[in-house]
Amino acid sequence: MTTTVHIVEPGGWGGVYQHAAALAGALAEAGAAVAFHTAADAEDVPLPGAVARRSCFWRLSWVRPRALRRLAVAAAWLGAGVPRCLACVRSGDVVHIEGRLFPVLLAPLAVGARLRRCSVGFSPHTTFSRRPARSAGPADERLVRWLARYADVVFAFSDRDRAVMEGWGAKPRRVPLVIGHWALRPEPGLVETWRRRWRSATEPDRPVVLFAGQVRPDKGLDLAVAAAARWRAGLLAVVGEDLGALAGAVEEARRRGVELVVDEGYQPLPQLVAAVAAADVVICPYRAAGTSGVLALAAALGRPTVATDVGGSSELATVTVPPGDPDALAAAVDEALSGDPCPPSPPRRVDVARSYLAAYGVAAGA
Repeated sequence: MTTTVHIVEPGGWGGVYQHAAALAGALAEAGAAVAFHTAADAEDVPLPGAVARRSCFWRLSWVRPRALRRLAVAAAWLGAGVPRCLACVRSGDVVHIEGRLFPVLLAPLAVGARLRRCSVGFSPHTTFSRRPARSAGPADERLVRWLARYADVVFAFSDRDRAVMEGWGAKPRRVPLVIGHWALRPEPGLVETWRRRWRSATEPDRPVVLFAGQVRPDKGLDLAVAAAARWRAGLLAVVGEDLGALAGAVEEARRRGVELVVDEGYQPLPQLVAAVAAADVVICPYRAAGTSGVLALAAALGRPTVATDVGGSSELATVTVPPGDPDALAAAVDEALSGDPCPPSPPRRVDVARSYLAAYGVAAGA
């Protein structure tokens, strides 16, 4: 009987979703039978035809007020989403849960899969909670640690995360982030559009330093602005959805006289890939991190990167600096712009897929 790998990522958008979709595609290309369970309105990401795509999560954006919508979303997930996922699995299959979107809602899926005699995989993606401590942060952490111990195999994307998970009592497998094949073929027209957006006719060769992804306080855009006031050359461009840290950074840039070009909002995947391809350096001055999809994407596109030495960033970045040091950040950007550093080459997709299949105990094509 063929073993099917079920990749479950309920969110349907953002870096965790894109990684899960890339993993599903890579496993299918390696010959595995794969089903991808995600949101009904998920972002459009290319998948091989062999991957069965199934809906298991509904945002119910029409339900008001917000508190009622959260209850309705949770009820839909527990009452329909989890049963839909479990109805598709057979004894001996693999159920691999990606991300940590509301861990309390993921636990029933893991338990249900185990009761159906499936192997349970878990990729938390971060070893810390981004939810405020005053909300469900501590409870999230306890549940994530339990899921890591409960799973048959838990995946870490960096040596640092692996060490943290071992401290939880889990036995993690170190694997690379998967880069989708779409990341290697940015659309030339979109790349040129970004270049025109950032560079004026009078300064067509001006270097562009890109800050990409969600703009949250822990991502350190304020540190990037402080560094931009110190580095020798380069325009600071921001591309991503504001989650509470953009206004302060824009005001600080105005005060310091830093030229900042901002494109706020969630970027469809082709736009994000093109923006990274169009930049001269990608900067990730994070205060906390797991393993950055932005860094992995930049490496796949051959873009040099500068990142603070937190989480697994040092294992992907071209140049790393201590966190919270704008002087070191500025010097590293100047170094990266000199053209000397070479970004690390990403592993081959087929090799990454085989490492996952080995961790599951599944042979390609089995």
